[in-house]
Amino acid sequence: MALFYLFSYKLLFLFIFEDVQLLYYNYIYIIRMVGSMDCDKVGKYLTELRKAKGITQEQLAEIIGVSNKTISKWETGINVPDTYFLYALSKEFNVSVQDILNGEKIYNIMDSNNVIVKTITFYNTIFKKKISRISVLLIIMIAIVFSILFTVNNFNQNKVFELRLENSNDNNGFLVSNPKESIFFINKLHIKNEFEGTEREPLISSYGLSIIEKNSNTVLYNEENSFRQNYYLSQFIKSVNLSFTISKKELDDLNLKSFDNIYLKITYIDNNDKEFEVVNDINIIPHYSNTQAIY
Repeated sequence: MALFYLFSYKLLFLFIFEDVQLLYYNYIYIIRMVGSMDCDKVGKYLTELRKAKGITQEQLAEIIGVSNKTISKWETGINVPDTYFLYALSKEFNVSVQDILNGEKIYNIMDSNNVIVKTITFYNTIFKKKISRISVLLIIMIAIVFSILFTVNNFNQNKVFELRLENSNDNNGFLVSNPKESIFFINKLHIKNEFEGTEREPLISSYGLSIIEKNSNTVLYNEENSFRQNYYLSQFIKSVNLSFTISKKELDDLNLKSFDNIYLKITYIDNNDKEFEVVNDINIIPHYSNTQAIY
């Protein structure tokens, strides 16, 4: 994850720095004036200068260090030479950059100044557009980074598990887990009782309910209570409806990382003051997890 952050920030920095640096040099040294000059005129002037020197497009291309097609585009007015090639052409043909941009030889200061003014005006417009484009791209980049961070931080973090007692095919509750807490819902219990519905079914006067993590023997939940009147065991079991929450801090304090191995322990005292204990493993079955970035 740290490498991803470093790569993102470095990429963003390089993009902005190099873009602005390129814009700065273009602004100072004059790349092209497509929007404020006669490109055809510039192309014809370059053709005249080349022919006057008695060289072909191929020869000029080799001298300047570009392809024949590039020379052709310059001379037909499709494109204008970039900064480096403007100076290379001016040196090769022994003319000024202003002459090339003007499309003819400049013989007075006013004409030269007009070219410079047009160039500055053009690049003022380009600079504003460039800054606007950088701002939009910067906002988009930040939005993408935050979206990725949000997705990564929340991916597969919210989970729902079914809770089933040992040897039960029914759903006996749910465990809802997220990075902050884990919530248990347990109800619809059914524990095998061979005397259920008969006269021998035990009546209970008090009970205890515990949820225990087997590996560490940590008690996650404990409840003890007594009844004003006795209830049949099956009635009590079916009436159980409990929920409790364990925060991440509590989990850390208990040194628990998951609930892979838990069980339910029920203790009760019957009408003859005899204590009994029923233990059932709780199977935790994955039910849902937010493993999709887009829903």
